[in-house]
Amino acid sequence: MRTIPVGSRDRQNLWILVLLLLTGVWGDNVWEVNYPDPICAIKGSTVTIHCSYKYPEKYHPIRVIWCINHEICKDTTPKIYDSDSTTNLPRFKYIGDKKNNCTLQIENINRDSNTYRFRFETDPKNAFTNQSGVDIKVREIGNNIKLKVTASDDRASKERVTLSCTSSSPCIFNNPKITWYHNNIILPATGPTLTLSPVFLNDSGNYSCGIESSPLSRSDTYSLQVEDIPKPLTAPVMLAVRLTVLAIATAVTLIIVRRLKAKYPNKENRDSVDTPPADPIYINMKETNPSPTGKSRQDVNTLSNEELGVTPDLVTNS
Repeated sequence: MRTIPVGSRDRQNLWILVLLLLTGVWGDNVWEVNYPDPICAIKGSTVTIHCSYKYPEKYHPIRVIWCINHEICKDTTPKIYDSDSTTNLPRFKYIGDKKNNCTLQIENINRDSNTYRFRFETDPKNAFTNQSGVDIKVREIGNNIKLKVTASDDRASKERVTLSCTSSSPCIFNNPKITWYHNNIILPATGPTLTLSPVFLNDSGNYSCGIESSPLSRSDTYSLQVEDIPKPLTAPVMLAVRLTVLAIATAVTLIIVRRLKAKYPNKENRDSVDTPPADPIYINMKETNPSPTGKSRQDVNTLSNEELGVTPDLVTNS
């Protein structure tokens, strides 16, 4: 028999192949049921137990069961739902399937505080139950519901207001059947929050909330006052306003320019400021009394000698 040596790389690849095969086998052999966290329910409300389950691919669920007071839901244990039974109580509704969804809904919950477990049976013959189950606690509603109002981020425009129905007990959040009242009139909206969008003037008034199954359990009223705040102009209106203002400014500018041109027709053609016209009186004075600067010093001396009756020669000889 011939032996073929295996190198380090081949040995590594062989281990990888073995791990992949083992992972495939182990991954195909999964049996599990996933329950939610413990549930706190208000008496008279509707509770939904969200649930999912898994199993190997070669198996096919043929029967699903929900029970209480038993760890594996087998034999004569009290069953609240059995897919093979025709006498299930109507308020226990199985809204899951025979694939991966095992969700159960309980209506008008009352004295139902207990641990609930799910079991499924398959073909080929097998079965599985997650013994941990899910705990449900049922409580009476008290006068601890307080109404709180929070506004949207856009507070100025009053386009959105959210009313929240909160309680000191966490059970209120597990109950989808919350009723809203506006001025003691039941509103069609349900749930822990009520959103008004947009907000109108007739939305002013008193608001309260309560549990649908307990009409007498009502919160204190909250007074909501809506002010008549003008809404901001839309984009087309803003554009029209801007164009109008621009047209008016242009018209005023043209009117001012035309008036300036009419008042100073040649102003824009002048290179400098014109010299003001001479005074007529000043002109006459110049003509009547000519400045001596127009004559030489010799002429002035000659005139003086003549006026004195002395000839220039006599003056020179003396």
